[in-house]
Amino acid sequence: MKWYEEMGLEENPLGVDTVGTIYELVDRERECKELLYMVLSSNMMVIEGKPGFGKTMLLMYAVDNFKGKGKVIYVDARKLNKKLDIEKLMIKRYGFVKGKLLGKLPKNMILLLDNAESISKRNCEKIRYYFDQNYLKSVIFTTDDYESLNISEALRNRIGRRVLKLEALPDELFSDMVTERIHSADILNKDSIIYSYHKASRNIKKALLFLDMACDIAKEAGKSTVETKDIDLAISKLGGFKEEELEEDFLCPDCGTKLKKIGEYYRCEYCDEYCENCGALCDEEDLRCPECGLIFEIGEQQ
Repeated sequence: MKWYEEMGLEENPLGVDTVGTIYELVDRERECKELLYMVLSSNMMVIEGKPGFGKTMLLMYAVDNFKGKGKVIYVDARKLNKKLDIEKLMIKRYGFVKGKLLGKLPKNMILLLDNAESISKRNCEKIRYYFDQNYLKSVIFTTDDYESLNISEALRNRIGRRVLKLEALPDELFSDMVTERIHSADILNKDSIIYSYHKASRNIKKALLFLDMACDIAKEAGKSTVETKDIDLAISKLGGFKEEELEEDFLCPDCGTKLKKIGEYYRCEYCDEYCENCGALCDEEDLRCPECGLIFEIGEQQ
């Protein structure tokens, strides 16, 4: 039995999956207001911040505010952009047949593109086109580092200076957030919470993962409160933890096959048509790669 089940909780209050989960955004009032203003003002905008600083939670706040009021598309590019095609996604989202898209696709949609680091040049162009044609009312990107984000100059021009930079939550506020989540239970005290936060370099997701495992370790040892040595043991068990390992294995959503990494992309060798050189998605009629320019030979294009 998990530690939180012993406390009578059905769900893990320290769960790291923020997609679809609306937690109170501690100390983010200004950022929330600015985000909503940008969406309502029909703009492109970037939310920049280190991993675990709360970028996805801000997008979930936007989803919660605009559901029922507009057509919101949330995309985690770190998972879906491995096969993501913006046009196909929009068609699938609203059930339109390719070839009958223009003039029938609802306008003023809101695109929330999370973890935009691997977005392709082709998708950049499609986003720009649909934004200019008012099919996309607003586009919000999140990234760890905007300067190194691989997007077109056309998109950068439309973003302009609308870059919202997130700073780490102060220690006290992170502690308050965790305490509220666990309903002030004694299993975690302020010192252990802040200790985990520092060990995680103030990465919220990482710190929550450390605390979650430490709670299980403490319960298995018959202790009612987590100690710093339980957190150290949790960190050692996690080994070479990386942010992207919080996500599920990259599997093809169509056939379940493990995706193959080519360049900056992940492709399914059975379901995708792609360039073997750089991994860019291609059409059957393409004679050369739309990104790297490689001329295809028969059998070279998947």
